[in-house]
Amino acid sequence: ARALGRLFAVRGVLSDASTQRRLWRIAEALLPARDPGSYNQALTELGALVCVAGRPRCAACPVRALCVAHRDGVADELPAMPRRPEPVDVQDAAAIVRRGGRVLIARCLSEGRWGGLWELPRTTVGEREDPRAALEAAVRRSLGFRIEVARKVFTVKHGVTHHRITLSCYEARHVAGRARPHGYAECRWELPARLGDYPLSSPQRRLIAAIQDPRRLTPELF
Repeated sequence: ARALGRLFAVRGVLSDASTQRRLWRIAEALLPARDPGSYNQALTELGALVCVAGRPRCAACPVRALCVAHRDGVADELPAMPRRPEPVDVQDAAAIVRRGGRVLIARCLSEGRWGGLWELPRTTVGEREDPRAALEAAVRRSLGFRIEVARKVFTVKHGVTHHRITLSCYEARHVAGRARPHGYAECRWELPARLGDYPLSSPQRRLIAAIQDPRRLTPELF
């Protein structure tokens, strides 16, 4: 796609559907009836070894006399790449809810960022929200019982696509009510040593590892 885009000076963003359709039309028109495999291999190697990303090696290119981008002096500018979205900061909070020596773990619904994975009860905290109050409200809403959130003991930073996630973990105590998942598919009270047996997201796995090694759960000042 990069080599053909430069050869014909295709200026559309490479990932756009209209650009992709135009490049496919060019590729199909050029494909020889005889030995197309060798042609495709040569075109692939041209893109991998000569018509490389960033600064193409035009001096070594066997088809530079045919290249419109080289003729127009814009080979370095093509192909146009999609603009990366601005990073978005996300503040999440999770609770280590303890009861009788066990910790609550819940399985996320199939849709969403962590669909189908297990996690400590978690919520996304608004910019002006108190994370403890938001976490207590989220557990009451999604699991049907009340907790009391105490100190923050662990923080994980994690990146997903263009989201920069800060996941703060709090100790919490079960106060009243029975677990009836509404915002989760199911939940269980599990021994801390068994929590790592569940399929978890990367940040949640780091939280579980901290629970299993209490020396890592140190009170934070904020």
